[in-house]
Amino acid sequence: MHVHAGETRSDLAPRARRRARIVLAAIVAPLLIATIVGLVILHPGHATRIGSLPEIAQGMESASVRVVDKPLSQCQLEGVETDESGSLLQSAVCATVLNGQGAGMTVPVHVPPEYTNDIHVGTVIKVLYNPNQVMQGTPYLFWDIERSLPMWLLAAVYVVLVVAVAGKRGFAALVGLLASSLVLIGFVVPALMAGSSPLAVTIVGAAAMLFVSVYLAHGVTIRTTMALLGTFVGLGVTILLALWGVRAATL
Repeated sequence: MHVHAGETRSDLAPRARRRARIVLAAIVAPLLIATIVGLVILHPGHATRIGSLPEIAQGMESASVRVVDKPLSQCQLEGVETDESGSLLQSAVCATVLNGQGAGMTVPVHVPPEYTNDIHVGTVIKVLYNPNQVMQGTPYLFWDIERSLPMWLLAAVYVVLVVAVAGKRGFAALVGLLASSLVLIGFVVPALMAGSSPLAVTIVGAAAMLFVSVYLAHGVTIRTTMALLGTFVGLGVTILLALWGVRAATL
């Protein structure tokens, strides 16, 4: 029998395909059930320590400012006598406060010297408002450069390119990637922070990521399931080698 380009044929007869599906399902189903049970048992629920500590110190507030084209002498705080030897004005720029304390005001904002070359007129900066630093020349202290817009633009371009090149399968792969990230953020990190066994969390988390990413990207087929099982074997071998290496090296 000849198969021309563009034609497809099954490598297995219908009866053999049914038998293969049954065998593969008998192997995969326990792995899937064990993964789900592991997710339920190891997840800390609301007991996670993530977010239990304040991001900034008490009395401080976060805000955003935009650098403006003004000399520092035109935006210094009035009525504030600063100690020049330790003044934060030695490395500061003029900026308009976009939100938080003093919104709408143009004030001096402290910027570490290593960031001065990356900050220009129009740059949006995340700052911390610390009223205890007023006597140092400015209560607004550099936290980080605002990068949300360029990061979202890059993500959008990435999604468009993947879908344009790979079509539906590329979109499915992106959904799988997103689902894997949710497993990492929603299960692996909270479970580790709660003190669960790192090995158990890693195994369960990796298994969950494999299921969602492989099946979402390639569909539930015999070939995909065999690839999934092969990956599980590789994961098992990696874990065994890691355990042996840790014990052999007495780490």
